[in-house]
Amino acid sequence: MPACTPCRASASSTRPSVRQVLSVMTTCGMYDAAGDWVSNVGIPAKSGVAGGIIGALPGQVGIAAFSPKLDARGNSVRGVVICEQLSRDMGLHMMDVSQIAMSTVQTSVATIVAGVHEPHNRNCQREVIVFKLRGAVRFPGSERLTRAVARELGRPNPDDPGSGLHGDACAVIFSFREVYSLNHVARRIIHEDISRLILEEKIVVVIDPSGVLQWNHDEAENDRHPKVVRNETEARDFIGGTGCKAVSTDDGW
Repeated sequence: MPACTPCRASASSTRPSVRQVLSVMTTCGMYDAAGDWVSNVGIPAKSGVAGGIIGALPGQVGIAAFSPKLDARGNSVRGVVICEQLSRDMGLHMMDVSQIAMSTVQTSVATIVAGVHEPHNRNCQREVIVFKLRGAVRFPGSERLTRAVARELGRPNPDDPGSGLHGDACAVIFSFREVYSLNHVARRIIHEDISRLILEEKIVVVIDPSGVLQWNHDEAENDRHPKVVRNETEARDFIGGTGCKAVSTDDGW
């Protein structure tokens, strides 16, 4: 993919240029330690004799470290250690990308329509926003979810048309029904995202029939935790009252 500036969608480098730079970083960016680096860290990187290391894993993450003390090969001693730990703890080795690529985040919006049992529920005719995750969710997948939540529920960004449109949604739903694997780093990040929304007084519902997010169902009944349910029907009933419906372009809702 072409390289883009952090705050704009425009590309700053072409695809061939990015591929060439990353290839050189992978094969010789760490001087004579390039082979050990690829085996132990697995992130294209470039070090400098001043003690800096920068790395980029395409489509997933960029990292940087600085510590002046160098090893015999001219690389930062502490920088190498922390990059090895990040790669190991967060599952960032490029040879693991096949599993990471299976993780996706889908966003949809639905309007709650009153049911016959509770026609005057306060959330009827209001929008809910749904974040669906699929596959094996690791750090890159959870980070994409964090970005999606910030984009949809945060303040509008002039450089990102369409952002901040659903900050007044009556509820936020996270669906893990199609998630089959969730590592501890991704789980912690998602827990923090949900906790932050609850502190902002959002109604948060988690669809988690397999318990991959590991919320305690007993604790989930109080106001400090999300409502944990097994399916979409239970989520709709909790938000809009028993028998309510949700109108959405997404067939799953």
